[in-house]
Amino acid sequence: MSKYVMILLGIIVFFGTAIPSSLAYPNIEVSGYVSPVGTYTSNPDGTTTISEVIYRFHVETADYGAKMCGLSLEFEGDVFRELGAVTFLNPADWMSFLCTSSSGNRYEVCYAGTMVGADGWLNFKVSDVTLYTPALTKASGDFNGDPSTIESWSEGQIWAQSFVAYDDGGYYPFYGSDGGSTAHAPEPASLLLLGSGLIGLGWGARKKFPRPKRDG
Repeated sequence: MSKYVMILLGIIVFFGTAIPSSLAYPNIEVSGYVSPVGTYTSNPDGTTTISEVIYRFHVETADYGAKMCGLSLEFEGDVFRELGAVTFLNPADWMSFLCTSSSGNRYEVCYAGTMVGADGWLNFKVSDVTLYTPALTKASGDFNGDPSTIESWSEGQIWAQSFVAYDDGGYYPFYGSDGGSTAHAPEPASLLLLGSGLIGLGWGARKKFPRPKRDG
């Protein structure tokens, strides 16, 4: 069985069994950024469609020659209504599929292609992203008719989307993963601010899993 098939099966098992990704050693550290750069169209059903949203994931560090070989990105069901096609910009040979959890959250599951090493980027765009319109103007809340219910989003900010980046383990024979939340970068120039200012969105800090030391 090829390495890429094993990686894909691991991603599927992750979602199917809800195993915490912190159980896997994070051989890489990844930061994610999202830029809703397209036009906004208001729909009569109380939703808004953004014609293009660009996602960028930067492999900041990589141990043992590890490379990012997969990524899962969450679209929470009480924020996002529909997702259009995914187009990979760089590397262009990645692929993806969409799966939905029992709670209604969607996950864009991406896999290599050309794997991404240290200081490399995975860039892709999602077309025709439809959100519930109140999500664009409120930080949190229940948009199903009960305004008294607050903080119904696990991230607090609509563009602070949870992701898990998977790596090939480098020259060690096992895989790892790193988790975090995307940061809203509305202008391409914002990508120059690759520091705590952007990463601080969401819960106030990126969720990072511990990096235990290996013996030997």
